[in-house]
Amino acid sequence: MLGSLLKNQDKRESAAVVEHAFSLAKALSIETLLIQVSNRRQMDRILEKRDTEKIGWILMGDRTPELGEKKDVIIPVPESPLTRVSQMRVALFLAVAQGFATNKESVIAISGAFGTQRLDTLMILNAGIEFPWYQKQSKALENSDLPIHTIERVISWALRLATEGREGRPIGTIFVIGELSEMQKFTHQLILNPLAGHPKKLRTFANTGFFETLRELTGLDGAFLISPNGTVETAGTYLGAASENARTLPGLGARHTAAAAFTNRCRHTIAVVLSESSGTVTLFRGGEVLLKLEKLAPRHKERTFQKK
Repeated sequence: MLGSLLKNQDKRESAAVVEHAFSLAKALSIETLLIQVSNRRQMDRILEKRDTEKIGWILMGDRTPELGEKKDVIIPVPESPLTRVSQMRVALFLAVAQGFATNKESVIAISGAFGTQRLDTLMILNAGIEFPWYQKQSKALENSDLPIHTIERVISWALRLATEGREGRPIGTIFVIGELSEMQKFTHQLILNPLAGHPKKLRTFANTGFFETLRELTGLDGAFLISPNGTVETAGTYLGAASENARTLPGLGARHTAAAAFTNRCRHTIAVVLSESSGTVTLFRGGEVLLKLEKLAPRHKERTFQKK
């Protein structure tokens, strides 16, 4: 009985948050909402409140339910125990990157605790404020030729590595996405490339069976170089593009410094850095921090999503 009461309370509170979100959108003339949902039934309940707003449905994993409105989109967020703020920031990042929202408009984002259907957090976000990189680059990410799906997959796998580690130990590594011909000008192999000669279809982020191989290769020093289509081209690669103009956050180590310097030199690349000490996943582009995602502390992990 207690479980049923709590479930009903969650529904009432979630409904109140959604109702206030749409009221706030009308009051502030905000046209775009980002809403975290776990199944089609929850989406339908929210749609009853919608007027003319467009909605980016934040879904964890690869679930893609049919959408009734062409103006709506699915925003796949990695199924990883992120903090609420990180959940909304990665959703905003992906929404702007795929052109659903602009880096100048404000959006309303609603999310809840990882692994629940409860909606308890409402924020007004603006990419120009959340991501200072947008204010400093003449070519925004939404005009980039890097496939958003590849970026999302790399983030997802990096967060999974942050959560699971390797043989009970935390992992630290760098993934760099870009054209191999450009990246190789500023890199060299620390060891013979262990991925050389293997079929591309086996060493791609589209192949879920490749994850365990990738996990083992994180034990090597150096970075992974990844083509825009998600193919992992090299492992154990040294990034040798040091730059005096590269900026990093205080307290970050050698991997972050290398990623900032490399993306500052290779402007058409994105580096995804997994911190061994904190499990934080940080994206760099143009020598700047583009996105920083913090996972939940182990004692705060909650039940996994119920896939319906």
